[in-house]
Order: sequence, then C-alpha cells, then structure tokens
Amino acid sequence: MTNLARRLLDSLQKGVDTPPPELGTHSVADQPMRVGIRLPESLDAAFAEGLTDSLDSHLSVLLAELGLDRKPVITTENADPGAVAATVSIDQRPVAHLRCEHLSPEEAGESLLNGVIDRILRRLALLAGPDVGARSTMAYLMTLGCRAPVGTPIKAFDVDAAEKLIDARTGEEIVLEVAAPTMRRVDGDAAQALVALREREYRKWGVVYPGVTVVLTDDLPGSVRLRLNDVTLPVRHLGEDAEWIDVVRYVGVELATRRHWFVRMADMARVMDEDLVFVAPDLVAVAEANYSRAQLTAAMRELVRGGRRVRNFPRILWLLIEAGGSPAGSDILRISESPLLPKSRHRPPAGRDPIVQAVRVRKLAAEENWRLGTYRAPQHAVRLDPEIEQGLLADGQTGAALARAEWAAVRAFASEPAAEGVITRTIEALGPVREVLQAVDNVPRVAASHELPPDADVNALPVLTDPERRGLADVIQS
Repeated sequence: MTNLARRLLDSLQKGVDTPPPELGTHSVADQPMRVGIRLPESLDAAFAEGLTDSLDSHLSVLLAELGLDRKPVITTENADPGAVAATVSIDQRPVAHLRCEHLSPEEAGESLLNGVIDRILRRLALLAGPDVGARSTMAYLMTLGCRAPVGTPIKAFDVDAAEKLIDARTGEEIVLEVAAPTMRRVDGDAAQALVALREREYRKWGVVYPGVTVVLTDDLPGSVRLRLNDVTLPVRHLGEDAEWIDVVRYVGVELATRRHWFVRMADMARVMDEDLVFVAPDLVAVAEANYSRAQLTAAMRELVRGGRRVRNFPRILWLLIEAGGSPAGSDILRISESPLLPKSRHRPPAGRDPIVQAVRVRKLAAEENWRLGTYRAPQHAVRLDPEIEQGLLADGQTGAALARAEWAAVRAFASEPAAEGVITRTIEALGPVREVLQAVDNVPRVAASHELPPDADVNALPVLTDPERRGLADVIQS
C-alpha cells in the first residue's frame, strides 16, 4: 500500500497545472532566408514565377507560426542541361529534390508546389537559420511542428527539457478546416469515420491523437486544410465531389507521416500510472530507476518515427532495460542476451540520446526475431559512400561545407530510384542521413548497421556515390 500511495501522490503532483512557457518571436541574426529554386528547362518562366509567389506566401505563414523573425528571399534559375529534377534549398542546404520529367508544364505547378511544401515540413528546423544546431532543443521542437519558447537553447540539446516543453504546451488539438458544402454530404455512418480513424491508429500504433476540431469554411467544395501542433498545412483540393470519407482518408495520410509529432509524455505517464503499475509494478519501478519519463517518451517518439509500433509498451520497456539498464553481475541472466556471445560482466548505463536508445531496442528485437527464424532483412537497401557519410559528421565544418555534403547524399540516393532503405555504418550517422534524405522523392527508411543480426552481410549492399563526382572522375580518367 505504501508503494501505491507514493505513486498516487507523485501522479497528483505531476498533474498540478504549471504556467505554459513564454512564447515570443525569435530574432535571427541572418534575417533573410535565402531560398534557391532550380528548375529543368522543360518548365517555363511563367511557371517559375507562380511557384515563387506561392512558396513565398506559404513560407511567410510558416515563419510567423513558428515565431521566426525572417523574410524569405527566393531566387530561381535553370538547372544544368539534361537535369530531370527540380531542387529547392534553404540557406544552400537541400530541402527538395523532385523528379519532374514525367510531368507536363500544365500539371507540374500544383504537384511540385505540394511536393516542395511537404519536404519543407519535414525539415522545419532549417527555417531557423544556420546558427541553430541540428541537435539542439530548438531544432528538436521545430522538427515536431512546435513553436519553441523564448530562451530555448539553439546549440545544446537536453532531452528532458525538450520533452517537458512539449508536454507543457496548452490547448493541444488538431484543427480540420472543411468547406461547408462538403460537410453537408456527411451521413450518419460517415460521421463516425474520424473517430474510427483515431481508434484504429491507437490500436495499431499506440499513438493517442489529440481531439480534432472541425471548422467550416467558405472555400470551394472539396477544399480542406489541417493545423497540426503549431503548423498549418496548405489547402488541399480533393475535388468538388469529395465526400467526408475522402476528407478522413486525407487526414489519415497526413497524420501517418507525422505520427511522432503526437507522442506525448502525459499519454505515456497515464499508461504507466493507471494501467501498467498494477499489472507489472516491478517493470515500472526498474524502468523509472534507469530512465526519466522524458527519456522514455523521446525513445518512444524515435521508434514511431522509424516506423515501429509502440502499442506493446511493456515489451519496449523491457527491451530498454535490457539494452542499457543497471550493471549485470555474473549471476544475472538477461532474456535478450545472445547465447553465441561471452557473458558480459557490465552493461553500459542508460543513455540520454533517443536515437541510440531506439537503435538498441531495434537491435534486440531483430536478434530475437533472428533466433526465432522470423527476421526479415531490409529490402532494396543500400549504403552511401563512406566519404559522403563522413562529410555529414565532420566537426566544425562551415554551412557551405555541410551543404555540399548533404547535396552529395541527396544526389547519390536519388540516382537509385528503386532503393527503399539506407544502412549507415555508424549510429552517429543515422540522424544526419535520415534528415537530409527527407528531400528526395522516395524517402527511405534509415537504419544503422548495428541493428542488423550477427549474420547480416553489410558489405554485400550496393554503395551509392555522388553522380557529379562520378562524372568528374570519368572526365579525369578519359
């Protein structure tokens, strides 16, 4: 009873309302946000002007929503002869690399605009400027579509502080704007489709979406728009004959690419304090002894972002403890311990990097599946040239040098349209590689070589190099 009383007291104390963080406008030293667009010759000047105007309007809204005091300065130019992709950069760094040789000039406008905006929403941290570090608390919040409070660190990263800032946000909701004529077509059965979507997502993925607020607009029939966290997505036209089920389908697609935006510490704490503590109290106690609630939330978020389900919360807690819990003595047997390796007398302490924690969990799960004979190797996986991968990790390099390394990675992966996954050589490269490859058409699933089972032959995977570097080498050789 004493233990239960203590947990109840802790839960009540955590539920006390705290004032939300102060929001304001971040003054960025480099005020202009330089956006570069390079278009193939097949797209005429009129199209470029329309794309520039639309992009400028949307970026201005995004910057205001995220509290960034910057002004977009957009320039367009023709790509190199023979180029088949439209590219967009922010402060020289890649945002979008979209193949458009299959698009006619008439249909390329809306298609490319939607593609570019979608890629910008995947790399929101770039909007804050080159002074904001990729692994900073401010970048962490912005990547989730959250406006960072005043004073949020722009260089350092603290997972506990970041997750507490996310959890302290008030009025969390999903706002769905729908044209009034479309809503008039909703019948009794279709009215429950949105509720069914949220329930289905929770049962399959373990993610609890906030409440959805539906707002009627005077837009054209079939027009919808979503606001997720602090970010408003562009208006999407589903067609004049669109029905409510089409709207719900659109919402499901948009949420599926951003499930990790809605992993909340409050939801995870509710499961631990109201359910799991009565079923497996020792598991909760050991997990809390090794990880803070914020660290557990960040690890869950990282797993969801990597395409893993977190519905089986107890198993993930178990794997997190196995991966980096308390020291192991000679008399302790870990269920996940490989019988082919000598028994370790010490386990590394629980880390604070959510990417590393997620890699450890996926590694243990893959080894268990491998021993059971149910492991499925990644399909159509490739590796990037070691120089490209190392270029993304080089310490102290300038913005221009980092931009060159990122463009090399984008061009290398874009040269292999059939590739579906990338295996990095190190855990440290996983985050940077995954971030930069958000710019390509076929966004891949990225995993570290450490996650693969013992018999995986990483050297057998194809190695992709920068096509421009290959072309230069051919010229020198000839």
